[in-house]
Amino acid sequence: MQAAGVRRGPAVWCCRRLLEKSGIGWNRPSLRPVVEGVRKLRAVAAVLVASCVVVSGCTSSGEEEAATASEPVVEPPSNPWDLPLEQRPPLFDPCEEIPIEAVEEGVGAPMEPGDLRGVIEVEGVKTCDWMNKEIRLTVLSTWKSHKQYLADPELVLEDSQYSVTSRDGMLMKRSDETFSTTCHALFFTGAGTVLISLVLNTSLGEFQGTFLNDSCDVISRVLGPIVGKIPQGDFR
Repeated sequence: MQAAGVRRGPAVWCCRRLLEKSGIGWNRPSLRPVVEGVRKLRAVAAVLVASCVVVSGCTSSGEEEAATASEPVVEPPSNPWDLPLEQRPPLFDPCEEIPIEAVEEGVGAPMEPGDLRGVIEVEGVKTCDWMNKEIRLTVLSTWKSHKQYLADPELVLEDSQYSVTSRDGMLMKRSDETFSTTCHALFFTGAGTVLISLVLNTSLGEFQGTFLNDSCDVISRVLGPIVGKIPQGDFR
């Protein structure tokens, strides 16, 4: 029950509605690795929470309009992130732009569409995912900024100078994980932030015949063909 006199901001209510819609719920599960299904649900919850700051469809009436209102721009800035939210380019659509063949080439194994597709159906977030027995790979695009991700208490910075196939970005992990089963690679492009999340599905962190793998080591091994499909730019 919410304490008397305590008000949650619109971003908090946004997160709560997204989590409830996904079937995961607002309260995070226990940290104990009880069953594989719990780990998968927590990984999906992390992706949802990571997208909650700038979802315009979740603000109260008039707040988004007031926050993004600005005087007419004579010359559009070269950095799309400097534009008001409603004037920025369309968000990158991972389901449209990343073929499953590129995902399978990176993973080195057959993949199938995941069950996160269609869970997030609000303005300001686009999501696609693929999975097999060993891993789940989710790609999410949003206008959540570099600064907002660094301030996110759900995440901890792993590598601020990360680079793969000549693309610069950064790596982050879940702040509440005892074992490294989830890794996020973030790229701040001209069509929004592209967050690529990899989750090791098995309790022993299995991937390609080896066990106890670190999720950020694995994501670096599979990203090459996928990163080649995302927009250009590094706007931090």
